[in-house]
Amino acid sequence: QLLSKYHVQPRTLIGVGLCIMAAAMWHMAGFNLQITFQQAVLARIFQAASLGFLFVPINTIAYAGLPPEKSNNAAALINLVRNIGGSTGIAVCTAMLSRRTQFHHLRLGEHLSSLDPQLQQFLSTVEHLLPAGQPSTLASPSPRALALLDAMVNRQAAMMAYLDIFVFLTYVALAMIPLVFVLRKIQPRGGPTLAH
Repeated sequence: QLLSKYHVQPRTLIGVGLCIMAAAMWHMAGFNLQITFQQAVLARIFQAASLGFLFVPINTIAYAGLPPEKSNNAAALINLVRNIGGSTGIAVCTAMLSRRTQFHHLRLGEHLSSLDPQLQQFLSTVEHLLPAGQPSTLASPSPRALALLDAMVNRQAAMMAYLDIFVFLTYVALAMIPLVFVLRKIQPRGGPTLAH
């Protein structure tokens, strides 16, 4: 309706959508392990709101100027490119998640030392909270206490990796904004826009 009633250029809406996407990703880059479910839902709604400014205008530009007999071929090509792009993005983010999790786990582990009084106190507290098992000392804590410590480090490392991905996606969205000006201007039509 914005395209046909108010003659808003599709590329303008795409730029708005990318700005919202970048702002949402930057907001999510501030998450931590203590966020509530409501905070996660609101952030997801904020991020999903940008999609409405992207898909329809992109389809409008893609189909603009095409003769009706070529619409089916264009739809197939658009879906192919969308699937390839989505699969590539998921693969890149998955690889980043794995590598950044390992990186942060290594960096966090460098700060853990058996000579650290705070770590010794933590392991001692964990030993008293866990059911009685294999006896341990400060120099040789039980495997259960070390496993709990490793699980905590894993959670923190994974969270930091996700934050890195959110920052990366923020920069990707911002980098795509200048490309909006490359898109041609079109005259919106009154009919419905094809979407697949």
